Amino acid sequence: MTRLPPAAPRRGGVGGGKEAETRQIASSVLDADEGVKFTLTAIRSTAAPLRATVRLKVFVGQHGRLVLSDQVRVGAVDSWFWFPVTGRGPSASSRRRAPTPHPSR
Repeated sequence: MTRLPPAAPRRGGVGGGKEAETRQIASSVLDADEGVKFTLTAIRSTAAPLRATVRLKVFVGQHGRLVLSDQVRVGAVDSWFWFPVTGRGPSASSRRRAPTPHPSR
């Protein structure tokens, strides 16, 4: 996945009065020919502002446009911390690093 620079916060309606702040944290096009795109979005908790829920959305190409195909919550509701997920150098990075080899004796 491609890590996006921190975006300006957006407000997304969740109903019930107070709106939750949302921020897209990653986006990736896996198949340009078929038009398959994935996005990860953090949704800030209105009950506990330091917490967030993360949602994965899948879009597929139909008639030259990307259309939402499926979406799923990643983990439990409010199980992520807002600032590490949305800030610079998040702790929940989608990139894996190879382990550093230890010298053998």
